[in-house]
Amino acid sequence: VLTARRAQVHEPTAHHRLVTALLMASQEELMERWESLEGRSEELQKARSLQREMAALREELLDLTRRVTATESDNLHDRDQLDLHIFNIKGEQANLSQRKKQLVEINTAVHKFFTDSGQKGGTIEAAARLKDDVKDLYFVWDETNKRVSQQLERLTQLSAAWQTFESHLAELQVALRGDQNTLRLLHSALQQGPVSQDVA
Repeated sequence: VLTARRAQVHEPTAHHRLVTALLMASQEELMERWESLEGRSEELQKARSLQREMAALREELLDLTRRVTATESDNLHDRDQLDLHIFNIKGEQANLSQRKKQLVEINTAVHKFFTDSGQKGGTIEAAARLKDDVKDLYFVWDETNKRVSQQLERLTQLSAAWQTFESHLAELQVALRGDQNTLRLLHSALQQGPVSQDVA
């Protein structure tokens, strides 16, 4: 009898087995939920990081546009200033090409994020917002590129017109010097006496 009682004490009861099973299930469920929350948190951190990167690039593009369009042709006082401004715009155009590469990298990262979050069934809304932000960023890049190209074309045309003006001015100055010499000769001839029909 004593042995039977000892066996009962050490042998888990059905109730005890049920409680243990529920606790194990709760722990597993809790771990699954924790892992799910941890995964979503990591996804949201990636999304925020991409958003910050896109916001920084957007601001760079807008600053580039402001720098390029800041100098109006009214503020250019000589050809050297104009040539320097054209040189600077070409530098900004090269900078813009580098930003395009950065934009493509961001687009790739957002596409990967979208694909990964779709497979996990996680943060689809954040991924969709990121895709919209990328579209907007491409639009800003295109507008910046258009403005930079237009400003460069305008200043290049201004430089060509300025060069043509300087060339015509030089020709005019040569012609005026020739006319001035002719007038001096005529004046000298008039001072010496009557002028024949051939000289006049």
